[in-house]
Amino acid sequence: MKKHSAYPLVCFLLGMLLLSPAMAQEFLRGTIKDKRGKPIVDANLVLRQSENASISAFSISDEQGRFELKLPSGPDSIFLTITHLSYAKQQFYAKTSSPFLEVVLTPQEYELPELVVKNEPVIRRGDTLVFDVSQYREAADQNIEEVLSKIPGITIENSGRIKYNGLDISKFYIEGLDMLEGRYRIVTRNLSIDAIRDIEVIEHHQPIRALDSLVRPDNAAINIRLKSGLALTGTLRAGTGAEPALYLGRGDVFGFTKKQQFNLLFSANNIGEQQHANFQNLYIAFDEPERDLITINQLLPPFFIPKNSYLDNRELTGGFHFIKKLSTFSEFKWQGFARKDRIFTVGNRELKYTDSENEYLFNEQLNADKGFLDFDHRLVYELNAKKLFFRLDNQTTTNFADFVVKNRVNGSLFPEDLDKDLFNNTTQLTTIIRKKDKAYKVNTDIEYEITDYNLRLAPVDIFTPDFTATRFAEAIQTARQKKFDLDTYSNLFFKNRAFKGQVNLGIAYQRTALDTDIFARTDTTASTSLGRNFQNDNIVHELRPYLNQAYEFTKNRVTWNYPYP
Repeated sequence: MKKHSAYPLVCFLLGMLLLSPAMAQEFLRGTIKDKRGKPIVDANLVLRQSENASISAFSISDEQGRFELKLPSGPDSIFLTITHLSYAKQQFYAKTSSPFLEVVLTPQEYELPELVVKNEPVIRRGDTLVFDVSQYREAADQNIEEVLSKIPGITIENSGRIKYNGLDISKFYIEGLDMLEGRYRIVTRNLSIDAIRDIEVIEHHQPIRALDSLVRPDNAAINIRLKSGLALTGTLRAGTGAEPALYLGRGDVFGFTKKQQFNLLFSANNIGEQQHANFQNLYIAFDEPERDLITINQLLPPFFIPKNSYLDNRELTGGFHFIKKLSTFSEFKWQGFARKDRIFTVGNRELKYTDSENEYLFNEQLNADKGFLDFDHRLVYELNAKKLFFRLDNQTTTNFADFVVKNRVNGSLFPEDLDKDLFNNTTQLTTIIRKKDKAYKVNTDIEYEITDYNLRLAPVDIFTPDFTATRFAEAIQTARQKKFDLDTYSNLFFKNRAFKGQVNLGIAYQRTALDTDIFARTDTTASTSLGRNFQNDNIVHELRPYLNQAYEFTKNRVTWNYPYP
């Protein structure tokens, strides 16, 4: 006799969920039929929050005429547009609280002066929508990003990040291979439109075969299908100007075979185009950047002005991407990136301080010269079989930054020189074993980072309550920060008819160390530390176990979730 110790918890959770099914209304579902009650296939549905608002969601009816649209949070009604080549268009408002919507379309007759055979602009194959590029491309389009922006449901942010129905895409494939690992702006802004045949949007995409049917993500992936026979393609762009001397050079090469792909990309310019943004991983939703421990006094960039309109830079970038399919289920990836950049910012700033008796005015002439040298290297091995998933991902990033400042305050020179060196190594190890309707996952994430700061000031006045005010010819403030993060956790995924869920148990450890000091010299002395009053030697440890649970129950095409998303 088997024991099921988890059943009381499951029953308790289901009881709570059944008490408030309305809270789980996240999708608008329904069917589309004709007057005889037969389902209509390939009807296009567009959801907006109001009649003139932008598209919030998009769907196509399947073989049974069924559709599903993700509802936006907040409004109690939405505006729905339904079109089909053979039926009259319908537009109407619908309540978001409606559990199920039935729509009947009436036939639409057309008088055709001549017969023209064209490819369908979009075809549905299960959870995959296939968009014919030639049907969406316009003569003025410069890259595939502009074509993607015309596809219903797809929006593209200024950073190049792609969203489908308001959600970030989870994967960007080229012929089924994810060579770029999130750096898909390299393709969307550089690969020639002429090389692309179709764009596939895969809804509810689960990239890990061992989790198929156990975890159905609320996301989408994009797959670029190339024209047959394409093996090598690339572009080259160059230009020069005068007064002042301007230049731009950029080139890329793409190679594609059945078992491997590669990309080479380089750029050099001084017109404000920061091409290193191409190498940003857009799978990651970046939070607010961490503040530097030590910064320089510099002019802030102007608001609401495009960066390349005010940026004076000298950027040189280059990178490569390579993927090789080792077997049916395994592949190897190798990536590299380097950047050398120098940015100049010049401006003026006035600061005025007043009290009851006096007014103090500071006129600052700010002049900063910032140099960057970055290197990034990544190796990935992945085995993605139906019963076993294994992935080893190691990435090393090194950044060297040098800031030289020649500021003047009320006519007096206050130079600053800041060096910042960063080294980061991240390793992710994931194993998933599938056994019937259960899957077991063990994951370990390790990150080590060390950052060094050295700020030189000359001259400088230093004083504290315990230190007599002294003017030094030169002072150097140093800081070293070390971080070590370790996160090890295991997951259990399970499915039992209409009920499925996952339990996540793990332990996280973090260690952060900070060392700071100030060295100073007068005109007649050598640089020495100013002592313990100006030193920090802090170490923080954190050990945190955690337990997370998520469950989903589906009955009669209505889904309950815990916790509520």
